[in-house]
Amino acid sequence: MSALPPDLRCPIQLRVQRARRIGVLRAMADAHFMNADRATEYAKGCTATNNPDGAASWQRMSGHYRKEAETFRQEADKLERLQ
Repeated sequence: MSALPPDLRCPIQLRVQRARRIGVLRAMADAHFMNADRATEYAKGCTATNNPDGAASWQRMSGHYRKEAETFRQEADKLERLQ
């Protein structure tokens, strides 16, 4: 990262920096969506084995993963609009 304030950096540096950040945010979103799907599968398994407490816990975790993934995706979309 540059020691210069953002207004003194050249536009190319800013675009490259944003592109890297967008890539990281998209990768984190993808990972969180995969974890959400996995947690949903665990919840289904708990439901099938008559474990409602486990199913509820996994569903909450799935919801949290999805919420975080959406946040990362929205941030990446916002940065892409600046490109």
